Amino acid sequence: MSSVSKVISEVLGRQSRSRRFGIDCPSELRWHAKEPGGDYKQKLVMRNVSTMTIKFKYKQPRTSFFLMNFPDLITLCPGMEAVVEVSYRPIRSEVYDDVIEFNSSNGTFFVRVIATLPEHGIRMQEFLDFGFSTVKEESIKSFMLRNVGEVDAPFELLVEPPFALQSDKGTREVRKTAKGIAGIISPGQDASVSLKFMPMDASVFVGTVICKQPNDRPTLAMKISGIGKLPFLQASTHTIDFGSVLTGGSKSLELILTNTTLVPVSFLLQPAPSGRDPVFAWSATAGRVPADASLALTARYTPLATD
Repeated sequence: MSSVSKVISEVLGRQSRSRRFGIDCPSELRWHAKEPGGDYKQKLVMRNVSTMTIKFKYKQPRTSFFLMNFPDLITLCPGMEAVVEVSYRPIRSEVYDDVIEFNSSNGTFFVRVIATLPEHGIRMQEFLDFGFSTVKEESIKSFMLRNVGEVDAPFELLVEPPFALQSDKGTREVRKTAKGIAGIISPGQDASVSLKFMPMDASVFVGTVICKQPNDRPTLAMKISGIGKLPFLQASTHTIDFGSVLTGGSKSLELILTNTTLVPVSFLLQPAPSGRDPVFAWSATAGRVPADASLALTARYTPLATD
């Protein structure tokens, strides 16, 4: 758990401090994503920007992991600088927020010292809608997971039928789980995920994609929805009559399939078994007719013998 010192002292901006106290220096020193066990030093350069000599001393931060030399009295003539060295020596990965107190001949001011942890976490969109989808046919839409942090982001995605998940690219160590998928996204990377929807009847379906993260990170949720629509194809004719065709010759006729629904419809042509060599050929025996559209198929008759 993070350990944060409560900072109640006012830390002025750089210009305000220069005007009020005659000292120009940064308002804070920050250490980010430092490993425990190290000794990380920063230098605080303090310059007298007034027209008078300024004397000051400092008090060590209350947080024991920020260390400074013994606070001797420092005297700065106008235009002079002094360098104060501050060390950060963490023994565990936590957040720290404290101040160095400076007592000068012009008053007391503070400089903030902060230690922060690497950012980690995943972003996911909040909504995804399939609109109308064909009953008993699979519709697929993709969405992105983005690792907005600085370290690897493990995750697990969960969803309930009639929705299903599949990892596309950008995810390491992908594995299937009972209700979804899991994996790891590298820092700053995007992972593409496919969401599949197969309605089994003409109904409205709503659900939620849950993204679980470890290390007390928040659980994300994306609302998903889709509407199942029954498919229907209309043929331009129910009988194709080629008439008389000479043996060795051929004749072609056209069949129009019309989809009058709001969803694409798949089709499959399966000739009835006859026990004879095939004499009919189609330009396509399977396909998909877009919503509110038509598709022309060509049937060719080539007799092999005289009936």
